[in-house]
Amino acid sequence: MRLANSALLWNCPGTNQATTTSTLCVILTNCGENRQMLNIKVFENAQSFFEKQFSAGGTIRIGRAPHCDLVLDSKRVSREHGRIYHADGAWHVEDLKSQNGIRLNGTKVATEKLQHGDVIQIGDYRLEITLSEAVTPTVPPVTPPADDDRTVLLGAPPESDKTVVREGFPSPGPAAGGLTGRIAAFPTKIKILGGVLAVLVLLMLVVIMLPSSEKASDPEDTIVAAEQEKTETMMDAEARHQLNIYLQSGREQFDAGNYTEALVRFQAALNIDPQNAEAIESLRLSREKMREMEELRRIAAEEQQQRMTRVNAIVSQARDASGRAEYTNALEMLAEAEFLAPGDASVASLKTEIETALKDEKVRKADALDRQQENLARLKQHFDAGQQYHDQGKYFDALQEWSQVLALNMDTPESAHVRHAIVHLKKLLEDEVTKDYDKGKKFLQNKDYTQAMRHLKKVTMVNPDYADAGRLLVEATREVEAGARQAFQEGLVYEGIGQREKAAEKWREVLRVMPDESNVYYQRAMDKLK
Repeated sequence: MRLANSALLWNCPGTNQATTTSTLCVILTNCGENRQMLNIKVFENAQSFFEKQFSAGGTIRIGRAPHCDLVLDSKRVSREHGRIYHADGAWHVEDLKSQNGIRLNGTKVATEKLQHGDVIQIGDYRLEITLSEAVTPTVPPVTPPADDDRTVLLGAPPESDKTVVREGFPSPGPAAGGLTGRIAAFPTKIKILGGVLAVLVLLMLVVIMLPSSEKASDPEDTIVAAEQEKTETMMDAEARHQLNIYLQSGREQFDAGNYTEALVRFQAALNIDPQNAEAIESLRLSREKMREMEELRRIAAEEQQQRMTRVNAIVSQARDASGRAEYTNALEMLAEAEFLAPGDASVASLKTEIETALKDEKVRKADALDRQQENLARLKQHFDAGQQYHDQGKYFDALQEWSQVLALNMDTPESAHVRHAIVHLKKLLEDEVTKDYDKGKKFLQNKDYTQAMRHLKKVTMVNPDYADAGRLLVEATREVEAGARQAFQEGLVYEGIGQREKAAEKWREVLRVMPDESNVYYQRAMDKLK
C-alpha cells in the first residue's frame, strides 16, 4: 500500500488487484465463505442448563442413547429421538419417529428449518437455538477508472521527484540556496503528511467498524433477544390449554381429598410451566396434606392395634363363658367388642355362634318342659290306673302300672307313694309267681310266645331272680318282636300299593302280638293307626 496525493490504495489478498478511494473511505466486504455456527442451550429445568456449539457440515443426533451427539437422559426421550443437520445453507430439525415427538415453538413438527431464537421441546428438555456466522473479512477486487490519477510505488523514486543541476549555471548564494532547498523539499513533506493522514483515517474507520460488527454479532445480546422472543411465543394455545386442564383436575382432586392424585397433576403442570405460581403453591399444599394424612394414618393404626388387642381378649373371655353355657353373659361381653370393632368378622362369627347356641338351649329347655309336662301327665295316668287296679284286687296290673310311674323317674308325691306300695304288692303276688312261671314256660314250649311273654314278665316283675324266668323272657320277647316287626313291615307294603285296609289289619296284628306297650313296633303301629 502506498499513499500519495491524499489517495488510499488497498491491495486485496488473493486477487493481485488494488483498490483506491479518493474520498478516504474503506469498503470492507466478505471475500471468503460465510460459515453458520449452531449454539444450543439445553434447559433440564428452570435452574440448570448447559450449552453446546456445533459447526456446519455434520449431523447432530439427539436421544437417550449414549452414542448420540446430544444425550438427553429422560424416559420421555427416545433412544434416537431426532436429529439436527445442515443442508442448503441452513440448519434443520427432524423427528426420527420418536414416541413423544418434537415441538418447535410449541408446534409438533416432523422436519422444519431452524431460525435464530427458535425453541425446541423434546420430552422434559427445552433447547434454545442461537445461530451465528464466522466471517473472514476481505476486500473485493475493484477496477479503477481509466482517468484515475493513481500513484504507483516503484523500486526508486521517479525522475520527476529529483532536482537536476545543470553545468554552466552560476552557483546560487546562500540565501538563494536555502530557499531553493526548501522549495525542493516541500513536495516530499506534503506526501509524508498525506500518508500519515490517510493512515490515521484508516485506523479511525477500522476502530469505528470493529465495535459495530462486534455489537451486531455479540452472542449475549442475541441470546437476550431470543429469550425475550421465546418468552412471548413459548406458551402456545395448546400448552396453555393442557396447563389449565392439569390445574383444574388437580384442584378437584385436592378438594376431594385425593392429595396423591392432586400432586401428580400439579407436577405435570410444572413440567409445562416450571414458574407457574399456582402449581408451585398447590404442590406445596398437597405435600403438606399428604404428610398430615400419613400422621393421621399412623395414629389411627396405633389406636386400631390397641382396640384389636382389647377385642381379642374379650373374644377369648366370651368363648370361655359360652363353653360354660353362660350365653347371656357371653353376649354382654361381645357388645363391648362390637363397639370397639364394628363389623369385625371374628366378633360377628362368635356372636352368631353364641346366639345359635342360646336359641338351641331355649328350644331344649322348652322341649324338656314339654316332656316334663307330658311325663307328669303320664305319671298321673299310670298312678291312677294302678290305684284303680289295686282297689279292684288286680295286684299284678296295679304293679305293672305303678312300675311305669317309677320308670318316669320323676320326684313327685305319687312316685314316693308308689315306691312303698310296690313292696307291699310284691309280697301279695309271691304266691302267684310259681303259677305264672309254669304257665309261661308251657306257652313257650307251645310257641305261643305272646302268652309266654305275658306270664314270664309277671314273674320277673315280682322276683327278677326267680329260676330262669329272665332267660325264658328274653327268648319269648325275641320271638314276639320278630313277629311284630314282620307284621309292621307287611303293613308298610300294603300301604305302599294303596291297600290301606290290609295295612291297618297288619298294624292291629302288631298290637295283638306285642303285649309290651313300650316296644318300638307297638308305638309305631299305634302311630299308623291314629
